[in-house]
Amino acid sequence: MQLGLTKVLIGSNATAVINNSNIPVITIPEFARFNNLKHIVYATDFLNLNKELKMILPLAQLFDATIHILHIVSSESKKKINTKTIVDKLQIKYPKITFHVSINNDILEGIDEYNADIKADMLAMFTHDLTFF
Repeated sequence: MQLGLTKVLIGSNATAVINNSNIPVITIPEFARFNNLKHIVYATDFLNLNKELKMILPLAQLFDATIHILHIVSSESKKKINTKTIVDKLQIKYPKITFHVSINNDILEGIDEYNADIKADMLAMFTHDLTFF
């Protein structure tokens, strides 16, 4: 995820903690209230799907929550996404995993719309080290 996207979603202080942490970080809005954890949206670019999913899985299992794997593509994208192939390559077998590909030119808007549609309780995203390439 790009640094700018992180700042928009959670603010600069949380962004600094996330970027400098060697362990997973959960950020919670100041006035959030915990009701239950039944729907976890995992927004992904599919680069480290199995590794990242393994980090989300224990929390999902603890609450018997569904993990909604969400990928956003632009309307101009020529990339074909075959969710069956992705499911077949998953190293994790958990009965409460769903896949959704959303077409939206604005990543934030696409994530926000999906979260609202399913009434998500948590959004999981991962940062990646940016390289020259």
